[in-house]
Amino acid sequence: MEKIKTSATPISWVYAAVIIYASLFPFIGWRNQAIYPWEFLFAPIPVYWTGYDLLINLFGYVPFGFVLALVDLRVNKRKTQSIGYHWTFAILLSLVLESMQTYIPSRVPSTVDFLLNSLGACIGACIAYYFEKHKIIDTWNQLRSRWLIKESAGPLACLMIWPLAIVYPPTIPFLMGNIVWGIKNKFSQFFIESSFGEMFKLTNETQGQITFGESFACVATGMLMPIFLGFCIVPMQRHRICLILGLAFVGASALMISSTLTFGLMHIFSWASLIVCIGYTIAIAFAVALIKTTTKTMQFLVLGVIIVHLILTYRISSDVYLAQSIQIWEQAKNARFIGLTQWVAWLWPYIVFMLVLLRLLDKSLNKIYTNENSTNNQII
Repeated sequence: MEKIKTSATPISWVYAAVIIYASLFPFIGWRNQAIYPWEFLFAPIPVYWTGYDLLINLFGYVPFGFVLALVDLRVNKRKTQSIGYHWTFAILLSLVLESMQTYIPSRVPSTVDFLLNSLGACIGACIAYYFEKHKIIDTWNQLRSRWLIKESAGPLACLMIWPLAIVYPPTIPFLMGNIVWGIKNKFSQFFIESSFGEMFKLTNETQGQITFGESFACVATGMLMPIFLGFCIVPMQRHRICLILGLAFVGASALMISSTLTFGLMHIFSWASLIVCIGYTIAIAFAVALIKTTTKTMQFLVLGVIIVHLILTYRISSDVYLAQSIQIWEQAKNARFIGLTQWVAWLWPYIVFMLVLLRLLDKSLNKIYTNENSTNNQII
């Protein structure tokens, strides 16, 4: 029997990483506090709590329980009458993470948090079983079989994560992959005091001012990366038009959210400068011009666009005034979410590059590319 590949599997991995990051943030100050990690289970209920904490602990695990139950139902083909076991991993993960918080002085493990996490995972699993029982997921299955090629789980998961990569406010909108400057900023003191200090100063001194053309090229390539990635799994032209419009809308919405969180609601359109509008328009026009390109050719174009974008990214340093605004944003109660979006923005192009490269090297996908418009039965 052919193994079913589902985008719920990589999404569950990503969501597990999100939960681990949010639960163990800020990852500093670890020490043994002379108490057992499971003692929080027998501690009294905390006196001080907020509605925000209750909601984030409850609803934060609902999507995780949903995708894990979906994997159990679709990959293992379990019946809705028999409760699966994949979603119980969410409860076990919550227990482990709450126990590990015992060793982080800035975090407080709580039985209430653990129970809310477990309840959220159960709610998510029940929603998945309900959707499966009433054939709601089959509607998505039919839509996906008409729109996407058979092997689309990985790229589809990357497209779903892409909005998080552009929410974190960069120097230029749609800028991603600047992990080199991120590492330098976080470990600048270490570099300066080490034997690499002269090299670190040299790279900062040799960096020139980015030109107007490089700026809108960075915006254009940043927008083309998800569009071309979508073209790799969407073979039909009319569906690609919808994909372009959908990604353009999602990208603009993510930038508006980013501007609102960074500078306030009055500056919701502060990202829409002349450079961004030109790059945005060029990206959409270029994507429309290549709408008839085959999915296999699009993979080479994705790799090329990513390389160009990363070269441009290396020339762009951080903005001092933007960094001050981000620092205020990061000190709010959403600091864990902000730090997560930063890592997604740093790593997203590299993950897509490796994913597409591996797909090009996979000879088993050749038959799929030669029969792009054939129907398939892949499901989420």
